[in-house]
Formats: sequence, structure tokens, C-alpha cells
Amino acid sequence: AFPTTGLVPDVNLAYRVSEFAVYDAILPRSYYTSYGEATGTSTKVLLPVGLFCPEISSVRLARLYGVSFVIEPPGTPGPSGTRLVAVLKGEGLYAVPDSGRATLVPLDTKGPSVVQRSNQPSPTTWRIEVTAARPSLLELRISNVPGWQAEIDGRPLHLVPFDNAMLEATVPRGHYVVTLRYWPKAFSIGLALAATAALILACALIVAALRIRKSRHRSSTELSSQ
Repeated sequence: AFPTTGLVPDVNLAYRVSEFAVYDAILPRSYYTSYGEATGTSTKVLLPVGLFCPEISSVRLARLYGVSFVIEPPGTPGPSGTRLVAVLKGEGLYAVPDSGRATLVPLDTKGPSVVQRSNQPSPTTWRIEVTAARPSLLELRISNVPGWQAEIDGRPLHLVPFDNAMLEATVPRGHYVVTLRYWPKAFSIGLALAATAALILACALIVAALRIRKSRHRSSTELSSQ
């Protein structure tokens, strides 16, 4: 029922599909910068502002952004190295091997990245189960925006930008859980300002009510004395 291949970016959540496409007026410019550098194309912001629907033309590009599946128009093969797993209304669904939201890359080798098990318990939380044979980089396909904090088995974990638009962290060897939570400082400031404004408004209403009561009492006293 959609006019183009795949799902329209602003309805993917209704289908519970995590899509590498965005239709959002506050989309970070780093999305365009990252994709432009990865493909050697223009990083110019597309119109309308906030629309980001990139082409995934290779397994290398898919793995960079953690894309696990690629949809192609009818009769069009998937990128070399992908595998056809389904046909949906004529469109081919191709699986990308060794690609996922969280991957582990050893620091002392140039070996392939290994996908780690991850899930999203809530809209503001990600949980990643890590099994590292040696110190590694944990690459996370999560938007690099202010507000993300990470913990490793309850201890703080420092996050840094990964390819402009995403996040990564250096992790030790072992088996543990990395948890990311989103709570920007601006939101805390907004709550504090809202609470302050509500308190001021409540005080103003109380003062106004007392003044009205005092005025009515004065008027009543004056009428009684006449």
C-alpha cells in the first residue's frame, strides 16, 4: 500500500520495524555527514528538512550502520554477499550477515566485528550482553545525541562518538551487561523550570485568593457598621 519500496519512515514504529530511515524535523546533521563520508557522496541536507532515506548498496555499508536486512524493488538483486530470505509483495528481503545494532571489535587485531545480543526494555533504555575474549571496542548504532549515559555491570562507562552519528565505548574482556539510558540534562532543567513555574503560579493564586477574601471581609464589615 506504500508508493515506494519498503515502509514510509513515519509509520515504521506501528509495524515495530527499526528502519534506517528517518522523517524528523530535528534530525541531527551528523546523519548526512556520516553517510556522505562513508559513500563519498554529498553531505548536503536533503529537502524537505529532516528526511533521511539512504541507499544501502553494499554489505560493508550495511555493517557500518548495523543494517540487518535490505529491501529491494521487484526483480532487483540485493547487494553482493546478502541472502534472499523472503519476498514481500514482490519486494525482495535480503539478510545481511554479521550485522547488528551492537558489535564488538578487538582492539589488538583487525578481525571481523561480532554481533552482540541487544534489546530495548523501554524507549529510553538499551541493554547489551557482551562477551569479549579481549579488550575491544563496543560499537553501538544509537544516535549520538546529548543525554545518553552508559553503565557496565552498574559502573559508569564512557561513551564517545563513532563515525559522527553513532556511539562507541572501550570495554574489557569478559562477560557482562552494558546498559544505556537516555536522560538529557536539558530535560532535567525543563522539569525544574516547570516545577518552579507551577510553584510561583500556585503562590500567586493563593495570594490572589487571600486578597479577595480580605476585600470581601472588609466590605462585609463596612456594611455591618452602617
